[in-house]
Amino acid sequence: MATSEPTIYVRRLDPNPGEDVIQTVTDVMIKAFDGDHFTSMLVCDQLELVPDCHRAQIRAGLLAGEVWVAGFTPDDILGAAVWFGPGQELLGGPNRKDQMELGWKTFQAKLSEDGKRVWWRMFLGEYCTLATNSLSRKHQRPDSWKFDSWHLQLLGVIPEHQRKGLGRALIEEIKKKADEQHLGMSVETETEKSLRFYKGVGFVEQGNTIITGYTDGSQPAKTSPMYCLSIDPDAKLA
Repeated sequence: MATSEPTIYVRRLDPNPGEDVIQTVTDVMIKAFDGDHFTSMLVCDQLELVPDCHRAQIRAGLLAGEVWVAGFTPDDILGAAVWFGPGQELLGGPNRKDQMELGWKTFQAKLSEDGKRVWWRMFLGEYCTLATNSLSRKHQRPDSWKFDSWHLQLLGVIPEHQRKGLGRALIEEIKKKADEQHLGMSVETETEKSLRFYKGVGFVEQGNTIITGYTDGSQPAKTSPMYCLSIDPDAKLA
């Protein structure tokens, strides 16, 4: 007898969900990105700062975007996604200063060397340039294409529940909203596995670059590819 697929529950978190909920979502991201090469680059190999980095993005999303969670019961949080809607972005837009106060200043202050903070400024520039060059050219739109669309900043599902539809469900929920608003969607990712996933749910690769990590000169810098993908307003999920 064939077994039915489990019901997936997806919900948007209240902008002020409480510290326990924020910690639960942070824990999901920690587990989802455990051992991830690019995450170690983001914290300049100070792995104790991984929770701070994830939490800062989650708090920024609660303030200026939307944070959605998914699970197999109404109260489960087994996967989560941080989205920024039109007119908002991570560390930008009208809430930039408030986002900085909600975690980014703390994270930056914990970086052990000035050179790491300089690297972060350079990384943000490369990150923005990839999106601007890739999306503006491919969509023949102004530089604000990403800013005027729905951007997926962070998506994670705890490992034991990956490949069960939770990540897709978190994307489909915003895809419905984007369709209603006739807006596009975009995301950046760094691994071949996640690149295949995003292509599988309808995103199209528009450009890529190589990000070079921080080094103090005592050893070669780490590098990672970064891919920029998007969905046009009229595209349908695969």
